[in-house]
Amino acid sequence: MPNFLVLGAQWGDEGKGKIADFLAEKMDLVVRFQGGANAGHTLVVDGVKTVLHQLPSGILNSRCHNVIGNGCVIDLEKLVEEIEFFRNHKIRLSPKNLMVSEKVHVVTPIHRLIDGWTGKAIGTTGRGIGPCYAEKANRTGIRLEDMFTGAWKKKLTEQRKFLRARIPVSQAKSFPGLAKSIKEMERASVFLKPFVGNTQHLIYSAYQAGKKILLEGAQGALLDIDHGTYPFVTSSNTTIGGAYSGTGVFLDFDWRIAVAKAFQTRVGMGPFPTELKGTIGNHLRSVGKEFGATTGRPRRCGWLDLGLLRESFIMNG
Repeated sequence: MPNFLVLGAQWGDEGKGKIADFLAEKMDLVVRFQGGANAGHTLVVDGVKTVLHQLPSGILNSRCHNVIGNGCVIDLEKLVEEIEFFRNHKIRLSPKNLMVSEKVHVVTPIHRLIDGWTGKAIGTTGRGIGPCYAEKANRTGIRLEDMFTGAWKKKLTEQRKFLRARIPVSQAKSFPGLAKSIKEMERASVFLKPFVGNTQHLIYSAYQAGKKILLEGAQGALLDIDHGTYPFVTSSNTTIGGAYSGTGVFLDFDWRIAVAKAFQTRVGMGPFPTELKGTIGNHLRSVGKEFGATTGRPRRCGWLDLGLLRESFIMNG
């Protein structure tokens, strides 16, 4: 059975969610392999607009098993809110059709505060993604599996002490209280525990059984931490390499689908060689409804850049 990979070929916001949702109707497994609540996949189903932040795009298709892979980072409270939102709209969502990797790293309230302060220079969403991935690389992060052993409270205390030293005195008052953070994270982890499991084995078993698997990326190839327009990038690998490291499974992809717009957009700071800042750029933004699904920020618009698109194709095959 064919396996599919859907990636954004530009700076994100190309319409990946629409393509992934269309393909998910025929899939047995839909896997998100990187990113966090900074992503926003907008779907319109039966005239109803739905924005996914952490859940895979297959969540609206009842026959799919959905996976949040180890390469992602999750905001516990936001994920609980997202699950409850869909349940309230009568979307079937349970451990029977959603599994979250025990190896994902957890975004804490401290990460969100730090990101809101330090991320402005490069135009991040302020959702704590960068600081969370930074601690993962620094080997001081909290994994979801830690939430069920009690070890995470000591880690959170140490994290809080370390990160507090990085913020200016003027921000000290807004620093989240330790007791409150522990209470909120504990409550969310109890809710999520039934959804947590070994996603690597789930994906591999499905692959061995010949089931149809779809891997979907968040953001776009030009925001890849290694190959994007550094330092104006996201904090994970948004390219095909991230599909392997973010799942822990080697798959033969029969289809590698690059999603691109006829023009180009970018949210936040960073180089944009073909950007249009005048009347035409404003027209593209207006007609294309180019505003961020997660933040609502207006997107920068410009002509299609074939040179950069070629780079995406070189990276992702």
